[in-house]
Amino acid sequence: MPTFRQSNMMGTMQTEREGTNEVVVRLSYDEALVLSDLLDRWYRAGFEQVIQINDPAETVLLDNLCASFEPVIDEVFANEYRDIVEAARRRLAPATDSD
Repeated sequence: MPTFRQSNMMGTMQTEREGTNEVVVRLSYDEALVLSDLLDRWYRAGFEQVIQINDPAETVLLDNLCASFEPVIDEVFANEYRDIVEAARRRLAPATDSD
């Protein structure tokens, strides 16, 4: 099966289709950290309050995606978690000079 790479100036995200029933998305650790934090904020606010949910399956998908990060993002329990996420954000989208 073909491998499709997401166009992204700074990131390493890759999407691959394996067989007929599975798609694998590979993220850098920074991408996973930032996405996990975003999903967690949406989860805590209630997905329906943040984004348009058109079907209960979408909520199930987002819940499952949130849960999938729990065993791999160790920093969630670190005292400096906010600083770690901010550093990852800066690495993914560094500030640009407007001068």
